[in-house]
Amino acid sequence: MEIRILPVILLMLLLRSTSAQNVDSQNTPPQGNDLTRLLFEQMYVQGIDLSKPLTFGYFFFDAQQEDLKSLSDMLQSEGYTQINLSKAEDEQYSLHMQKAEALDGSSMVERGNWLRSLAQKHKVALYDGWDVGALDTTKPLTTDAAFQDAIKKLADEDLFARAQRLYDFDMFEQALFAFNLCIDKGLVLDTSYYKRGFCLRQLREPQQSLSSYLQALKTNPNYLKAAFNAAATYYNLADYQNCIKYYQKVLSLDENNDQAWYGIAAAQYALEDREASKQSCNKALEINPDNQMARQMLKYFK
Repeated sequence: MEIRILPVILLMLLLRSTSAQNVDSQNTPPQGNDLTRLLFEQMYVQGIDLSKPLTFGYFFFDAQQEDLKSLSDMLQSEGYTQINLSKAEDEQYSLHMQKAEALDGSSMVERGNWLRSLAQKHKVALYDGWDVGALDTTKPLTTDAAFQDAIKKLADEDLFARAQRLYDFDMFEQALFAFNLCIDKGLVLDTSYYKRGFCLRQLREPQQSLSSYLQALKTNPNYLKAAFNAAATYYNLADYQNCIKYYQKVLSLDENNDQAWYGIAAAQYALEDREASKQSCNKALEINPDNQMARQMLKYFK
């Protein structure tokens, strides 16, 4: 009976996370001021020109409408526009203020601190954050065409870095476009092919993803991550012989890769070669006794 071992899929994701420039940001969600700066960087890498005015909205909540009215009057004297002051849920009132201006992450952090302090001064319970839109609020903040135009205008030395950052932000469609441009220009081809492959995998294009991993390996035969992800993709495509072949390629580059031995074991099991599968599991555990997937798989042989 054929059994598919799903953890092999997870191994491919594991290699992706360690390839990001800022692993900590992948594991620990940013909070507060760090999140604000990150959101502005995400706008920047999408080609939004932060040097030009955008429409920023600011939101406040309190049980007393008069306190919100007092805050609104003060903000209007500073050039803000009141968009709405109305009854919200749970006996609360909400205030929405708006202002068109050019801000970056650091200036928004300062703005947030000032608005929070101002809310306290006017006895308003909560400054609830901000949103952003185009200067013309009837239009989207950005479009695919605007993004692509901005990326195409980047100098070669900036293009690859931008593609990397889009990838780090899990903006896979945009990163795919940028890495395709990198490939067209011959920029860092092994990494560009590899990361294009992962973007395609995330966009549920396994055959194209596999092709990109193989191109990465053709460009750099020692690219371990590309070999590993090619093997995992072959497994997901039920091509177990090639899966084993590329996990063996991983082992030729890193003989102590217990995850590759586990991947081989999973493919052998799918091919109903139980004895070879058991031996591969044991090899994975010899290298890493804490390999829980290999340990779990051994239970199939009892």
